Amino acid sequence: MSPLRTVLLTLLLPFVACSSNQDSPATLQPPPDTGQIVTDMDGMWVIDGIARVDSADPVPGPDPMALTFLSIQEGQGISIVDGRAFDLTGGQPLYATWNPTVPNDRYENVADGRFWRFVIEHFDSRDCVTDLSIQAAFGTRDADTLDGFVAVRYLSSCPAPLVVRPNPNGMFAVVLKRVVPATLGR
Repeated sequence: MSPLRTVLLTLLLPFVACSSNQDSPATLQPPPDTGQIVTDMDGMWVIDGIARVDSADPVPGPDPMALTFLSIQEGQGISIVDGRAFDLTGGQPLYATWNPTVPNDRYENVADGRFWRFVIEHFDSRDCVTDLSIQAAFGTRDADTLDGFVAVRYLSSCPAPLVVRPNPNGMFAVVLKRVVPATLGR
């Protein structure tokens, strides 16, 4: 087991074990003892560490076609601007629109300097069924580090888009590191 996985599991597993008894990932909360530091969250953040906390299955492997959190992997990034996370490739709020013809059932994307909470829930059942839920809850560890949890559920009877690899599902402890400062580009 990698040292990062050992540290993440040691620090975060008791919290996940307590919260995993809930029926819905809607109760996903940031790890305890995060959010005590206030920082300007604007800037670019990348996934610097991942540990699966729901099973002994491996973390999804590198895939250059993957979308942010779908499937989750080190090196994926987001940009936070004015309290909202944006996709690095499209420059749009992260998953604000999953399917342009069907609005999301629920969407939340808020960063307040101590916490970043992200929720997308999308259900589509015209010709085939797609059920997507990505929930993330992060809190500051320091000015340039966010610790959090990401829960992914993607089920579909539709032909899978190339960017959704088999089984992106799971609950993960994740570390985000700032790689571009908040003041760059202002």
